[in-house]
Amino acid sequence: MSKLRNLKTNVSLLLGAAAVVLLAACGGAGSVLAVKIDADDLRMAQGHTATLAVTVEATGTVVEDVAWASSNTNVATVDDDGKVTAVGVGVATVKAVSVADSTKEDAVTVTVIAAPSVDDDIEPGDTTATVGGEPATVVADYEDGALALTVGDATLLVGMLAGDGTSLPVAEGGLPRVTEGGSVSVSGSGLRPSSPVDVWFFSEPEWLGSTVTDATGAFSARYDLPAGATVGPHTLVIAGRYADGADLSLLVGISVETGQALEEFAHCPAGTGWFVSAENGADDAAGASPFEPLATIQAGIDAAEDGDVVCVAAGEYDAGFEIKGAEGLTVVGAGEGTKVVPAASIATGIGHKYRPDMKVVVLVDEATDVTLQGLTLTGGDLVWDNQLNAVLFWNASTGTVVDSGVAGPGMQSGAQTGQAIAVDASAGQKTQLDIVDTDVSGWNKNGLDIVDGNGSTDPAAGGDIVVNVSGGTFKGHGPTETTGQNGILYWSRAGGAVSGSIDGVTLADIWYTGDNTAAGVLAYGEAELATIANSVFEGSLQAYVSNNTPNDIDATVNNTFDGVLGSAATDEELAAIAERIVDAEDDDAFGAVKLR
Repeated sequence: MSKLRNLKTNVSLLLGAAAVVLLAACGGAGSVLAVKIDADDLRMAQGHTATLAVTVEATGTVVEDVAWASSNTNVATVDDDGKVTAVGVGVATVKAVSVADSTKEDAVTVTVIAAPSVDDDIEPGDTTATVGGEPATVVADYEDGALALTVGDATLLVGMLAGDGTSLPVAEGGLPRVTEGGSVSVSGSGLRPSSPVDVWFFSEPEWLGSTVTDATGAFSARYDLPAGATVGPHTLVIAGRYADGADLSLLVGISVETGQALEEFAHCPAGTGWFVSAENGADDAAGASPFEPLATIQAGIDAAEDGDVVCVAAGEYDAGFEIKGAEGLTVVGAGEGTKVVPAASIATGIGHKYRPDMKVVVLVDEATDVTLQGLTLTGGDLVWDNQLNAVLFWNASTGTVVDSGVAGPGMQSGAQTGQAIAVDASAGQKTQLDIVDTDVSGWNKNGLDIVDGNGSTDPAAGGDIVVNVSGGTFKGHGPTETTGQNGILYWSRAGGAVSGSIDGVTLADIWYTGDNTAAGVLAYGEAELATIANSVFEGSLQAYVSNNTPNDIDATVNNTFDGVLGSAATDEELAAIAERIVDAEDDDAFGAVKLR
């Protein structure tokens, strides 16, 4: 058996029958077994076309052509290639007949429908309905980013999608918006079983397509917008039938947009629920659509629920933000272009090290599984001590800072405050933070200040803290007499368990010209910094590592000290490295840094 295509032939049904006789007289060795149109019955709107494919099942050598014919050319015509054109409202039968054997044929029913009557387009977000030609009440709700529209016993869901299939959620108070080249999804229940549902696009009536409800009266379909759909307001018309046979017509106002709004949020991960734009946002906007973003990061956080993603467009944001008590919240920026430049600091009411009330740009407090990604957090023009103590304060929380930057307003005083990132926990609290591929600069005292107790020195006041740092650069101010900077400080100050690891980090340009020592890494008190691996210590770094704890720090794993790999250093090179490692070796109470 062989398959056939739509063959070009003008042979009539009569000539096809004659061909069978002729082939038989000539002793043809083959026969046609069946003709099958590879489609179900068609439902079409006037002016639309559809091309039918056909399969001819045959044995031996036989002509496998078919002739096409329509029972009513005023309703539908068909050409030699099986292309059907809907001409007028009504029903026609389109046949494909074997040229070799006119007894072998197949047919489909073509139903041609007219465009519904729509007096005027409605505004985006508005809905109207008729049942049996009479006005009906529409109850609008929102479900999984789609409009949920109930008319009597029927509920229809209308969703918006971008050209790449990305969902464009519609939230309460927001408008249904779709981009050029996008599509709409339509589904529902409560309609007549096994009945057609047609979807139209206005202003100019354009039939998007038809589907059939299942045995329960439910359906689901997706339709591309017409290629020529213009930017601006349009109307979707969904036409179906109730179980009692009454016609239902539902009109939904939508807006077609350019893709510019989506470009601003191209970095947003799948599942983003809230959108923020300093340039195009407003805090009274819906926020759940890239077309209606909020203006501040805090507004996005306040709108979010546990597990949500807040996506922030590139731009400068003049206010910091707080994440308190949230679970599974992710805030994603566009990288260096998403920059927080605060006009004022946030008073936390929480102590840290020497300060009873930390003033910060960003606070993460008593939150779980929080992710900050692709953000540049800065101290702007604020003043350390008076207006600002830390750029990021991570207290009694778990989560990750990844692919970000944290920068203070520069070195300003000899005070022990002015941290780029401060991490804390008090008694009974646990803090875990992973800092991944994040660059830190511009701090006053410590780039990363890990100290327990929330400002208390009570031996029972400290909580448990684990901070792991991987990738990124901690870059100090270079030689200075203002204060002895440290890149990363682990300090068990109030009896808590402070621990962590450092892997693949670069520490540079940290040097105090006064009496004390600045360090790339400083472990203090009872802190347990177990491992420093794959890291680079370079560029005016006064002390590579300062270990003022009774715990050993293993620095043997692929660390480079001013271009020298420690594990492969000569005795002379090792001696030079050792000069810049402070391990309190004169005091037996403190541990050493292992190099070999």
